[in-house]
Amino acid sequence: MTTEQGSAGFEPVPHGVPLPDDPEHTEFIHPEAQGLIALIFTLLAVGFLLLLPIATRSAPMQKGWWVEPSTWPIFTLTATIIAALFQVVSWLRSGRAAGFSGDFWKRSFWAFGALGPALSYSAVFLVYLFAVGWIGFALSSFIFLQVVVWMAGLRGTAWRLKAALFVVLVVIVFRVGMDLWFPMAPLYENFFPDWFVRSIAIYL
Repeated sequence: MTTEQGSAGFEPVPHGVPLPDDPEHTEFIHPEAQGLIALIFTLLAVGFLLLLPIATRSAPMQKGWWVEPSTWPIFTLTATIIAALFQVVSWLRSGRAAGFSGDFWKRSFWAFGALGPALSYSAVFLVYLFAVGWIGFALSSFIFLQVVVWMAGLRGTAWRLKAALFVVLVVIVFRVGMDLWFPMAPLYENFFPDWFVRSIAIYL
């Protein structure tokens, strides 16, 4: 049990581990948050282990297993998985006992603190980078900026128009002004007529 400061002073908090060496620091770490982070590290470690065969190569002259590039990654990643599994099992038990309720997930996602918006924008940007190769720079940029404007809480028509005009300006500057070539997106090649591809899609 630890404490957090409320309107009436310090009040007991039934969950969490107090941060050390700071008697005035009232922030705490939920056990559910620790379990979720442990689950994420476990999944990452398993993924990295699966990638080892293509991410490393054998040492020259067969000098021994201890100098193989994959030896220490296998050791450290395996240790990470073993250590994190204890927390993961505890997290699953806690979630099962709570019926994986909304309060349980709220305490679990507390691990990310104020990083939620940053992670959301990063995820949208990764989708945007993937979309560029399939639907073209202009269309993917238009959709990306519209989504970002909406996520930022700028719901007015003026903001949506500004985002759209910005994409038009970027296309004009780079494609027309600087004559930079945009790779043709499969969307236009496969689903649009040739006249559109030759006259319009080359700029998109």
